[in-house]
Parts: sequence; C-alpha cells; structure tokens
Amino acid sequence: MGAIGFATFTMSGRGDPEQYTGSTITPSLMPLLGLSPVLGRGFSDGEDRPGAGRVVIISDALWRRRFGADLHVIGQAVTLNGIADDRARAD
Repeated sequence: MGAIGFATFTMSGRGDPEQYTGSTITPSLMPLLGLSPVLGRGFSDGEDRPGAGRVVIISDALWRRRFGADLHVIGQAVTLNGIADDRARAD
C-alpha cells in the first residue's frame, strides 16, 4: 500500500526561486509502481516520519535545466519552501 499527495514547492538557493507542482509520497509507493530513480536512490522506510531527514527526488528535466545535469547535486542540500538544512537532500 502507498499514498500520494500533491503540493507546490518553492526551490531557492541555486538561481532564482522557482515554484513547482510535485507530490509527497510514502516510501513504499515507487517500488509498488515498479519505479526507481535513474540516478541516486529512492526513499527509505521511515523517511516519511516526523523529524526524519528530508529526501527529494527531482525529474530529469529539472535536473538538466536547474542543475545543468551536474552529477554532484546528488546528496547536496536544497532549499524547499524556505527549509535549508542538511536533512533536505536531492538524492
């Protein structure tokens, strides 16, 4: 079983702030649908719990446009909705 929610996010810190429409999902949803990231990793169990580290999976198009297809963005902190800490990572 998995769950999905829809939300808007503002990414800032690298370039001008931009707003995106995205999803919040439970860690079980991607494997349930047979999906996995091309680079980096998917979500781990427990990352959806309050106080857990935040993990962001971005689209290929966003990775190319905003981050210049930089492989080093994996594991780096990003700022979403004004939250910039070591727990918000683009994995």
